[in-house]
Amino acid sequence: MRYTIARLLIFLSVSFSVFTLEAKVHYTAVLQHSNSVTAFNGDSALIKAAAAAVEGDAIYLSEGNFKGATITVPLKIYGAGENTVTGQIVLNFPKTDAATHIEGINSNSSIDLRNAYNATIHRSNFNSIRYIGNSSIYKEADNIVFKQCKIGTGTFGEINRLVLENCIITTIAQNIYTCDVMPIIKNSYVATDKSERYTYSNCTIRTISAGTNEKSLFNCVLGTTPNEDCRVQDCTILSTGEFDALFKDQETLELTDAAASTYRGDDGKEIGIYGGNFPYTLIPAIPEITRAAHPMSPTADGKLPFEVTIEIRN
Repeated sequence: MRYTIARLLIFLSVSFSVFTLEAKVHYTAVLQHSNSVTAFNGDSALIKAAAAAVEGDAIYLSEGNFKGATITVPLKIYGAGENTVTGQIVLNFPKTDAATHIEGINSNSSIDLRNAYNATIHRSNFNSIRYIGNSSIYKEADNIVFKQCKIGTGTFGEINRLVLENCIITTIAQNIYTCDVMPIIKNSYVATDKSERYTYSNCTIRTISAGTNEKSLFNCVLGTTPNEDCRVQDCTILSTGEFDALFKDQETLELTDAAASTYRGDDGKEIGIYGGNFPYTLIPAIPEITRAAHPMSPTADGKLPFEVTIEIRN
């Protein structure tokens, strides 16, 4: 993720007092539009910021518990990781080539993809992901990417060009796909897979439900034997007990040293969530103030300038 120094200096010079003086009491959402910012406080702050946003804006959330919101234009939302808790996030905007980016959100609910295009959800935690195509509510979703996310239940309907990379997924619901480009899942952990026609590579999959067909599995480690009509290439099939023993613990899902050296991806790195191009973490890559300085007295016109140093964390 890249930020220009100019944007960060403008953002911080205007809103520094919001975070230092008010965030102790209020949850804060800062809406950035070009070189101007607006702060909203309270548990409805995300709702207010999203309602005021236009295409291309960015919303920065402090730590706190926010009500969920409906996003009606492509924009960027950056939370503070596990301490930024939201309700349901709904993506519902007209078809566009513009990109949407969501990062550092810990939702106690779902992300609902009703009309969603060119969206990347990064380093976030959702109880569920829902898209049910061909309905009056869920109309179209195309080019949706989840990276380094923790997902409870994924109901992906007929999302076109869906990619999940370096994710932890408890359950992938049964979806019969007829879209142009089938879902691709890379370097992820799936506890229970009920999918059909998905393509998996370099994954660890504990349970593949009986009766789920036509999936492709490349260079994966499996805890059950897939159906005969699945395409299986360069995979290792273990018992459930052997599969569970691959991990140091069931929380981090870090492979044991022996497993990491034995099971390698087609890129030469270990399989699973800590391999590939995006090793798993939920810590967001967000701007962080590492130094702040200001004079003891204001200028002649009553202003108190700040001098800050910003680094991108992780």
